[in-house]
Amino acid sequence: MTVKFKGTRGSDDHTEVLDIVKGILLPQQYDDIRKQFTFLINKKNVSEYQPNLMTERDANDAIKWAGRILSKVNSKVNQ
Repeated sequence: MTVKFKGTRGSDDHTEVLDIVKGILLPQQYDDIRKQFTFLINKKNVSEYQPNLMTERDANDAIKWAGRILSKVNSKVNQ
């Protein structure tokens, strides 16, 4: 989505993409994606680097939030 509408993509800082998509989405869409993305980023360290596995509930929530983001992105890209 960012490449299509802005000709750029985020770099190593995962949250940088939020600044890029801010001008692409309507304010409410952006706010929804920002909340969902922030939830996922907050789970990243736990799921990737901690010795214990995520709980099943956290994993299911992460899948749900990622699906919501993907749905919004696909909808915008296919407009």
